[in-house]
Amino acid sequence: DDDEVGDVIRKTMADQWQIRRAITTRLPRDIVLRSVRIWTGSQPFEPRYEISCKTYVYNLRFRRMFHSSNQNGESTEVHPICNAGPHLLRRIYDQNSVWLSPWALDPTLLRQACKEFVGRHDFFNFVHKRERAKCPENDCNDKPPNEVDLFEFKVDMQQEEHEEEAQLPVVINATFCLKAKGFKRCMVRNLVGFVVDVARGLRSVDDASVLLMEKDGEELKTRSDHKTLASLVNCAPACGLFLAKVEYTHDNFL
Repeated sequence: DDDEVGDVIRKTMADQWQIRRAITTRLPRDIVLRSVRIWTGSQPFEPRYEISCKTYVYNLRFRRMFHSSNQNGESTEVHPICNAGPHLLRRIYDQNSVWLSPWALDPTLLRQACKEFVGRHDFFNFVHKRERAKCPENDCNDKPPNEVDLFEFKVDMQQEEHEEEAQLPVVINATFCLKAKGFKRCMVRNLVGFVVDVARGLRSVDDASVLLMEKDGEELKTRSDHKTLASLVNCAPACGLFLAKVEYTHDNFL
């Protein structure tokens, strides 16, 4: 009856932390379960199907680009610490979970570049080379296989207060959040790598539409001395990437 069903549900809910603990004891240290939900559907649960949204996050730490000024207030040379590499960005609690940028970055350009990719685009130049080989550029008759509707690509930035030297360019912890129904292989890391290149001055915000094949790319390839547009994209390292959440179209969960 309803009382017995209610007792089973309450018992199941109470046992969820025990299920989470049992699974976690068998996982490597860099995988953490924050919650567990129990499937009650009539068919076996297949986690790869019926997905409505995946959320990836990427952690980055960098120093803000800073130019010294002369007496007239004119920008002069870059502060030397901006070219000092990633070593001063290390923290004892990192545990290989964040990309320490070797370059100083412009936070404004970082945000601007992220906005260029939101929406439905062909991400051919931002996927792994084996994915590109399945359907060469401009050789797909129907819907491009690398077309993705990117729901969200934003970055949250928090300034650190740890360094004693008050006059140094600030250190910023950045967390990228990307949401889509699905992502292609290496797509998230390639997108992060590109926006970082924009923020360090290697690429421009306008290059995004070219790499999305929405503008002609011959001038960009000539200017950068690259044979293909995909070779203009640098992949961010894996250390900062995390799968944060998977949402499903059905709700047969307790």
